[in-house]
Amino acid sequence: MGAWMAWKAQTVPEGFVLMPKKPDVDKAWSIALKRIVPPPKTNDAIQKELMYKKYVDDLYSEQDRILLDYEAMIEAQEQGQ
Repeated sequence: MGAWMAWKAQTVPEGFVLMPKKPDVDKAWSIALKRIVPPPKTNDAIQKELMYKKYVDDLYSEQDRILLDYEAMIEAQEQGQ
């Protein structure tokens, strides 16, 4: 572990972190689950179905936004080098 830390200290400037170029889809989904509030409970079957569909759509939209933001961040960093 000591060699790894020494290498990292020499190659990663202060204030920066190493991260993969490709975003992790599962991690983006996990973040989306934390950001999007689930629908309230209801006994109305039709309302429940509509709210659940909107919730799932919101989750996928948030996941897509997270992935696009990640890719834009990586692209901006690469252009700055």
